[in-house]
Amino acid sequence: MSTPSTFPEMAFAMQYLLTVCPCCGNVFRVVEGELLFRSQPVGGTDYDGLLREERAAHGAYESIEAAEFRFQDYLSRQRERRLEAGRRKARKRIASLSLLFSDLDVDPKDVRVVFDPVDFIVFRGLAVGQMQAIELVARKPDSLQGEKRLQEMEQVIKKRSVFFEVLRLDSAGACVVSQLQNRRMGDV
Repeated sequence: MSTPSTFPEMAFAMQYLLTVCPCCGNVFRVVEGELLFRSQPVGGTDYDGLLREERAAHGAYESIEAAEFRFQDYLSRQRERRLEAGRRKARKRIASLSLLFSDLDVDPKDVRVVFDPVDFIVFRGLAVGQMQAIELVARKPDSLQGEKRLQEMEQVIKKRSVFFEVLRLDSAGACVVSQLQNRRMGDV
């Protein structure tokens, strides 16, 4: 059949054109259909409802993504703020104790910061390559709990219950603990 060029030919050709009802899903010929023009829009089809739900879900997804982005931004700002606060506290604490090192005749390069339960570990001679002693340095405790902790540490050291162990990772990624010598620190 050739392409219709006149109105009667088009009307005749429309009887062969089939379509599907968007409401009920029935197949019918276009010439049998009615065109409805209403002042209020028709309630829509199930497909229209699915499209509305899809748009709502997409909007909710975008809202969640935005909230997640805001949270990650907040989290990174908080991390940075707390990191900087920790750095300031460490610098302040080290500066306040730097006089202590000069009074103790300690090279600052021999000192490692621990903060808890002791403030520093001094490896005397580490900077020059001839380590002679290891010292635990703590400030005077400002609470009963801190004082009790230092007394417990003192008792452990007096009992010579201090060990030196080396932790290594093997090829499988497991942690292997080994003592350098088969004795306690302080044994002769």
